[in-house]
Amino acid sequence: MITNNTIDIKDFVKFTNAGLVTASFTQIRDAITRKYKSIYGEDIDLSTGTADGVFIYDMSLMINNILQGFSQMYSNLSVTTATGVYLDRLCALSNITRKPATYSTASLTITNIGDAEYNQDETTFVDNSGITWSYKQNLTLASGESTSIQVTCDEIGPIEADQGWINKTLEISYLTVTQPYDAIVGQNEETDAELRRRRAQSNLGGGLTVLESLQGALLNISGIRDSYIRNNLDDDTDIGDGTSVDAHSVYVALRYDEGVNIENETIGKILYEKMTPGILTSEVNEDLTPDEKRSYNYIPQMGGVNLDSFPSVVYWKKCKPVHPTITIKVKPLNNFSTDTLMIIGNSVKDFVNGLQINTNLTIDDILVEASSTDPMFLSKRTFLIPSNGVTIIGAVNGVYSNPITYYNYTSVSDNNGTLDENNLYTITISGV
Repeated sequence: MITNNTIDIKDFVKFTNAGLVTASFTQIRDAITRKYKSIYGEDIDLSTGTADGVFIYDMSLMINNILQGFSQMYSNLSVTTATGVYLDRLCALSNITRKPATYSTASLTITNIGDAEYNQDETTFVDNSGITWSYKQNLTLASGESTSIQVTCDEIGPIEADQGWINKTLEISYLTVTQPYDAIVGQNEETDAELRRRRAQSNLGGGLTVLESLQGALLNISGIRDSYIRNNLDDDTDIGDGTSVDAHSVYVALRYDEGVNIENETIGKILYEKMTPGILTSEVNEDLTPDEKRSYNYIPQMGGVNLDSFPSVVYWKKCKPVHPTITIKVKPLNNFSTDTLMIIGNSVKDFVNGLQINTNLTIDDILVEASSTDPMFLSKRTFLIPSNGVTIIGAVNGVYSNPITYYNYTSVSDNNGTLDENNLYTITISGV
């Protein structure tokens, strides 16, 4: 990342040995402002309260969006950072395709208690929540006859129906309905994170290196969302969370799914068995909470006999969630709707929650994500975010450092859509 805020216009984008480097929105705006003042004089008013200031703001945002497009294109060259159809195409090279959304299904027992025969090409059933389930084949039942059928939910995705939840038909009173078993729950379309993890499971499980195989095996554990592995080949190194990683050892940090409890034995065995003999896992910082400090005492075997005299302890960190409060100030323009406030907040929340372990959060990232939600009524912006309109509690110089943790935001507030004394709306994104 470019850290010098006095860059020149020609340095907005660079390709270096470290990859693509682009200027931030603030750097772009400052560079254009300096250029204008060098032409029209230092006394020109370029604040967002003037037409010239709004023009520079919009031009800076356009350039920034173009640069973000370059960054996105660059990110989509790697399976670890690609998203959407680009991730699909990269995974297809490994014979991995995204799982589509599926419908829930359930078995029902139907009895005709009427005097006449029932004969319909399609029959619809209703559960206790009002969701409809359909049998899209011919169903013929003589009076007093019973049969078992399989129905499909009319709503796609993980619709649950416990035993007895589906118990009536739609507009037909002389059919009794019994659901003897729980429904087979469908699923949503596989997300990018799930697809990326499944590809890792398929490819890294037999990886060519120890760490590739280790990461693949860890991600293959149900309930592990993300992993961070640091291989320290040098002297002791502090990696940011207070842990000094031992030389020639491996530091492992894992993100667990919310509410999931995984036995330490499950992870400990994988860590020991996938590591090269003689290479140890580094113990995490002693000042961390007991829940974060995880370990397992592995007892090796030989010929089916436990070698109790040769125990080996493996260590890893269970990452904790963080949620430094994010505040976004929004200046409404013509045709602005307060409904946009929650759209902005939820978009930023979802973006941040999707970041990987140990990813720093920047004000520029939030500014770009929030600005991209503008509906652009008649191709004109409906709101602006002042250059100082985004704050992150705990950020230093616009960057919040994430030392081996992950983001978990749960709440978005728009202050009931009321303006403050500066005629700005306030969006607050926080967690619990």
